[in-house]
Amino acid sequence: LPTGCPPATRRLLERTIERDPQRRLRDIGDARLELEASQQELARGPMEAERASGARRIPFPLAAAAAVVALAVAIAVGWTLRTWLGNSEQPEEFAKKFIVQLPEGVTFRTDKVPDMAISRDGRCVVFSSQTGVSRSLYRRHLDRIEIERLPGTEDPSFPFFSPDGRSVAYFSVGKLKRLDLDGGRPVDLCKVERGAGGSWGPDGTVVFNSGWVASGLSQVSASGGTPQPLTELREGETGHWWPDVLPDGDHVLFSIWRSSFDDHSVDVVSRRTGERRELLRGGSFARYLSPGYLVYGQAGRLMAVRFDPHSLQLTGRAVPAVENVDLKYDSSACLLYTSPSPR
Repeated sequence: LPTGCPPATRRLLERTIERDPQRRLRDIGDARLELEASQQELARGPMEAERASGARRIPFPLAAAAAVVALAVAIAVGWTLRTWLGNSEQPEEFAKKFIVQLPEGVTFRTDKVPDMAISRDGRCVVFSSQTGVSRSLYRRHLDRIEIERLPGTEDPSFPFFSPDGRSVAYFSVGKLKRLDLDGGRPVDLCKVERGAGGSWGPDGTVVFNSGWVASGLSQVSASGGTPQPLTELREGETGHWWPDVLPDGDHVLFSIWRSSFDDHSVDVVSRRTGERRELLRGGSFARYLSPGYLVYGQAGRLMAVRFDPHSLQLTGRAVPAVENVDLKYDSSACLLYTSPSPR
């Protein structure tokens, strides 16, 4: 900005990129007030403006250009927040884009793509990586640069968070384990052969695949215990993978694997009654996103469609959200989803 930019205009621009949500510009109404203040400063004339701010007067075209830039930024911010959030009382719900830069000597697993999970509040990423031949879970808070290794998490795969983001579960050496992220040690929940995804329900029940191929879904307490079967394979089905417990704690989304990729499907099952129904055919890796979307992989794309978690009905037309997504079975962990919206 020019040195003589009106203070109100400068403040407006600063507020649109303020890191603190409580101080960030909330809507275009606030921007209008700031712009009016800027106009009043310009109308005071050179002598009064110099007495008030000590700044030299800037040419009107330059001041007008700065005001236009400020208005454009404010409109963009206000429109984006209003469009994506739909509610100005939730300023922290915005799109997040990030790159995970691994520490020196740490690489992603060589036998498959990264096993990753994002906490439901979008604040933390946990992933499996290795140093030499030693594999561990690593964590990065998205408001920090540092990546930390989680001690005791040897040979982990397919981690997933608890609803409150304070714990993570994962598969390791024939066990389903839980780790409390406030400094605890891993705890064994139950034995598994080779898991293919899990989901932690709001009632403290973990739903998971326990055998990869030729295995349905099972469920166990997050405190540990004896697993109970939830789904059984039907004719032509290879496995039930990547469960996702819906907010009601009863219904669970899951992907059905068949010999033909185009014949995969996404079903939903009730933990209470065992009733099961198909939601869509030709998709997989489905996740529910508040306030009402189903996001899934299909034909190299990440698709999104409106979904009512109460009636379990899809409405409207599915639209592509991301192109060129690798959907092979051994790279499915690349698909990361987090609430509150599919962006």
